[in-house]
Amino acid sequence: MNFRSKMLQRFRPFVRTNNLLRMHRTEVLHVENCAKCARTLFQSSFSPGPMRNSKIGKKKFEIEKSQVEVDDGDVFGDIQKDVTEKIASDFMFEEDDDDEQDRHESKVSDIYRPGKQFYLRRMNELLNERNDLKGALDVLEIEMKEELVQPEQPHYRVLIHACAKAGHLLKALSLHREFKERGLKFHIGIYTDLFLACTNSYSRELGLEKATSLLNEIREKHINPNRVLYNSIIQAFGRCGDLRTALSLVDEMNANKFSLNSQSFNFLLQGCISDKESGFRHALLVWRNMRRKRVQPDIHSFNLMLRAANDCKLGDGYWAKDILLESVHLKDRENMEQKLLTATEEVEVQTINVEEDINWWDLDIKQSQESNLVKKMDSRLPSLLEASPNLENVVSLRLEDTPKNRLMLLGDINTVIRIMQEDKVRPILKTLQTLLLNLNTAEAERTVLSLVEELDIQPSTEFYNQVIRQRALRFDYEGGISTLSLITEKNLKPDIITFGCLAMCCSSLRTGLKLLSDLNKYGAKPNTEIMGTLIKGAGERLNPRDVRKYLEVVKSEKILVNKTMLNHLHNFYNNFRHNIKIKEKGGYVPYTVVQDMKNGYAEWKEFTRYYKDWLVEVKLEENVDPLDQYKTTKEENKEKEEKKEKKRIQMEKREKFKQKKENFED
Repeated sequence: MNFRSKMLQRFRPFVRTNNLLRMHRTEVLHVENCAKCARTLFQSSFSPGPMRNSKIGKKKFEIEKSQVEVDDGDVFGDIQKDVTEKIASDFMFEEDDDDEQDRHESKVSDIYRPGKQFYLRRMNELLNERNDLKGALDVLEIEMKEELVQPEQPHYRVLIHACAKAGHLLKALSLHREFKERGLKFHIGIYTDLFLACTNSYSRELGLEKATSLLNEIREKHINPNRVLYNSIIQAFGRCGDLRTALSLVDEMNANKFSLNSQSFNFLLQGCISDKESGFRHALLVWRNMRRKRVQPDIHSFNLMLRAANDCKLGDGYWAKDILLESVHLKDRENMEQKLLTATEEVEVQTINVEEDINWWDLDIKQSQESNLVKKMDSRLPSLLEASPNLENVVSLRLEDTPKNRLMLLGDINTVIRIMQEDKVRPILKTLQTLLLNLNTAEAERTVLSLVEELDIQPSTEFYNQVIRQRALRFDYEGGISTLSLITEKNLKPDIITFGCLAMCCSSLRTGLKLLSDLNKYGAKPNTEIMGTLIKGAGERLNPRDVRKYLEVVKSEKILVNKTMLNHLHNFYNNFRHNIKIKEKGGYVPYTVVQDMKNGYAEWKEFTRYYKDWLVEVKLEENVDPLDQYKTTKEENKEKEEKKEKKRIQMEKREKFKQKKENFED
């Protein structure tokens, strides 16, 4: 290979070579350059700076027409052609057909389109600032899909957690299934959110079924749960009613050397509350177990115990002795068990009555009198919430299973507050509200209101709404209405629930209409719950005129009628008819029925006539699935298509039926 060929092969970026021009089907350009020019190009290509900055680089290298000659061996003739003709090509570019592949490539090549981090920030904004779960799901299913942005693990984690908090279990599982199909990196926090979705599910049966399936999946994959995941699993099974599995998981935590804390026991207490028949006994056993393990209870622990006392029963009285056995020290448990076994009719057992309300402790009075225990019990009753309750002289546990008596096992209001302070736990407003629910008496209410001032707790409108409700249940209607002054003194404002509670205090048509006028002045409109409460009160008074007046308000205000309101009207209708029959047989009936009977049942007849027309004219409230608000645009479009398909199938069936009918007639 000669020197010229070597130079042309080396400097292809700078000179048009023979091979390059042949690829474009042009004539061969022969460049006559001297060895000096080739050396100059060689030195400039290896110079440290760009060629335009060197002295040699300032020279303008160009190929003139006179320097181009035609190789006689390759072409016929020696007629010179223009340079533009020599570099012209017959190569034609094909135009894009704008198909799916072209659009895909065009979208992917757009570097300025939104990326993964942009959509992740958008999801967080919709969920945290706007509380728009539907919009966040549309970002994943529509916007990211249109922009061809592949979702990653953080996108699914954010959405699954949001669905779990909303109780949208099926959507959370659907996202998890899509997450696994994409082969994204595993994260144990996703299982924590899935069990949270089972906990908050609107269907306990569905939540328990899916929680069991997820637990089996974790065990099949040999995933070792951490403390957070264990607590989430315990909470899911406890809330869904499977307390046995929740307790077995606590044992599994101990076997895996996870120390139990107050949060673990709180989830167990939540599971106990789900058992309405014997949940309070389970809650006491869990509490005593927590005390024995020296786990410090927190404010949630106390609130859950008070709620269990109000909502759950003790169950079978035969197992009540287990509560006493768990409440004593291990070394004293054998003596307590022996005492419970030997407590027969020969031992004189009576009920100590420090007050009329205290009637549940069965004590050995003979031994109590010797140790002068009765005098001591006057000032301080034993409480099963204490770390070491004094149950030395208790031989059995007998009580009527009521919220009031169940609370007495924990102590009175002051005792509960004292135990909380000993455990360095500050009571909150919710604690006092739960105590007020358990003891609906005027004395207990005064104690709670005084504790609000002593403990420097800021009351809320919700707290005073409960005070109004409790007073209405005690038939203290004037006291319930006067609670509005307390709300004003605390610089609080009543809400729509306040008026719903005040509706319970309306004992006549006059007070009910005044409430509606005050509500109108407040700038609000009566809702279904307020009118249902007023109708229920009028129906319990067996007053057809009052019920009819309230029905007129429902019709004029165009208030939706729900199932609860219809049940109140149905009960009133049946009770009034039943009282009419009793009166015709000479029995005793309320005065309102007697008064209407003297007028020939005019009010009753007017009510029945109006009630029939009212049922036709009012608009009934539809049963709406609470999860419908979270349906994405994709799911809504799919439902519309399914409805169209069903409608089309029905039309086809009708046409076939018509054709068969016509053929049969022919």
